[in-house]
Order: sequence, then C-alpha cells, then structure tokens
Amino acid sequence: TAEGLEKVRRREGEKERYETALADLHQGRLPSARAALRALVAESPSTRTYRAHFHYVTGCMHEAAGRAGEALVEYDRALGFDPDMEVARTSRENLSGAPSPGEARTSRENLRGAPSPDGAGRFSRWFRK
Repeated sequence: TAEGLEKVRRREGEKERYETALADLHQGRLPSARAALRALVAESPSTRTYRAHFHYVTGCMHEAAGRAGEALVEYDRALGFDPDMEVARTSRENLSGAPSPGEARTSRENLRGAPSPDGAGRFSRWFRK
C-alpha cells in the first residue's frame, strides 16, 4: 500500500540522517550532529537511540565549553535512555574522575578536545576505523 511504502521511505530517510549525525559526531562537528539528532527526536520521540545520542552530544558540547556539571547531567540522561551506551558511560566516568574500567587515561587534556600524543582525535577511542 501507499501508506506502508511511505513509512519505509521515512524510516530510510531517518536512518540516513542518523548515520550522518553520527559521522558529524565522529568528526567533531558537534553542533551539526546535535541539530540533526534534535530533528530526529522531534520526528520520532519514542526512538530511545536518537534521544540517547542527542543527550550524549549535548553533554560533549557542555564538556567542551567547560561546563562539567551540565555535561554530567546530559551523560546521565543519555544513560537513562540507553544504559548500555558505553561512550556516555566512559565520558561520564572520565569527567567525574571515576576510573573507567579497562581504560587508563593518561591526560585530562584529551577531554578538553586537545589532540592526544598519538595524534588521535577526541572521539577516536570510540570510533575506530
């Protein structure tokens, strides 16, 4: 039916925009990723993955701006929508000073967006090629 075909097209469009938002996140384009995720959340408010990533990106933006308290709140919100979201959990643990299991941080500067000594970007530990 035409209605079913329209649903399929809409979902494909959502998936494509979601993947673009994740690519923006990976490349450090946080405002662009946040805007795309905000639009996806507005269209599909019941999709927990979109909401979790929206709050995670918002937390990253707060963290980059030096607002640690707001970042922690957003990371907690992300974990509320997806308790298994490791990037949010790791970011929260690193920011709060709690040790992250299985990952030793050598420098708090990496959290502030400075390049790590090996030249990897801020999100490279989560988005490996």
